[in-house]
Amino acid sequence: MNNRIFPEHGFINLSVRDRFLVIEGEGPWNFEMAQRYREEVAPLRGKLIGAPWASLVILHGLPLYPPEAKSFTIETVKQGMDNTGLVATGLVFKDVQYENAIKLFWEEIYKEAGLPYFFSDNEEDVTLWLNEQIEAAKK
Repeated sequence: MNNRIFPEHGFINLSVRDRFLVIEGEGPWNFEMAQRYREEVAPLRGKLIGAPWASLVILHGLPLYPPEAKSFTIETVKQGMDNTGLVATGLVFKDVQYENAIKLFWEEIYKEAGLPYFFSDNEEDVTLWLNEQIEAAKK
């Protein structure tokens, strides 16, 4: 665990829409922002318990974490899968710098967590895919 206290860096906005946890963020982020995310996401995940749900993630800027925050984020994803019914994550890239590197970064997170994921520049494509994952998990 990291005991450093630095100002949060980056921006994250969280909301619930239907069976989606909507996460909009602009990075880069630091460990303190990863900690804040974990604190703020817990009550929203609580609203989704009881049926399969998915994360719709909309990213801007340079959405990366330092290594210690990356492993913390993997743990946070696993908690959502194990405890609340998270079945998939879809990422929408809007005005993202170094998109190929960003995709590799997030791909490592979701592969290590064991969560199905989908990347696109089109929010409609991501939403369609996420709805398919939620419906498949209901069967």
